[in-house]
Amino acid sequence: MKNRNNIILSTKDLSIGYRSRKEKLVIASGLDLGLYQGEMVSLMGINGIGKSTLLRTLTGVQKEISGKILIQGKELRSMQPNEIAKKISVVLTERIPSNNLTVYELIALGRQPYTNWLGSLSVKDKEQISFAIEQTGLENLLEKKCDSLSDGQLQRVMICRALAQNTEIIFLDEPTAHLDIQHKIEIFKILSNLAHQLGKSILISTHEIQFGVQMSDQLWLMTRDGILSGTPDEMIENNSINKIFDTGQIKFDKDYRQFRII
Repeated sequence: MKNRNNIILSTKDLSIGYRSRKEKLVIASGLDLGLYQGEMVSLMGINGIGKSTLLRTLTGVQKEISGKILIQGKELRSMQPNEIAKKISVVLTERIPSNNLTVYELIALGRQPYTNWLGSLSVKDKEQISFAIEQTGLENLLEKKCDSLSDGQLQRVMICRALAQNTEIIFLDEPTAHLDIQHKIEIFKILSNLAHQLGKSILISTHEIQFGVQMSDQLWLMTRDGILSGTPDEMIENNSINKIFDTGQIKFDKDYRQFRII
């Protein structure tokens, strides 16, 4: 479902960082980025480079220093929170609202932007929840309490909640942190399917360079000089991928498509 003619989110000369009354700290500037329908993008960079700051800014949680963020041509800063919640869903490394929730109840929270003031689920809400559950293979876990889940299971539930929210854009901040290799692969495959089969636009902040290179349509490489973007093959061929790390002791091996110590 990739559609390079359909840009869902874009930035124009965007600067991100932090403001105080006396000064502002700019982390990255001059960002002109594009997220397209049906593509999975991996955002990569060293710790502390500003990946989480970028995600918070793109979701409207944190105000940009300057520039514009456009959602299907509409400026993000002009949108109301509930309007944004119908366009963007977010999976963070967050504490869940209550460990007493069942899996189904947590997934159902994804419908909050659409429910009435009583929080009642309509037929349409329930249909979207059921669809999300089917897509993420959670049918056998629905009655379990969230505090009984493994890290891998809980991450699938959080992705399912985002899918139940039925947004065109899904942002994820380190969704495979603390997971074993099997669950890392599982999460990346689910996200790839959501992009390529359902046409979702996925932006995932990750340190899993190998999976990002193998499974992403685009890479956003966050460096101290800004963000480099392109397909994995382009980033490898022009050696941009080597700019992820500040050290000269690590280099990407084009033949084996992985980093090695030199």
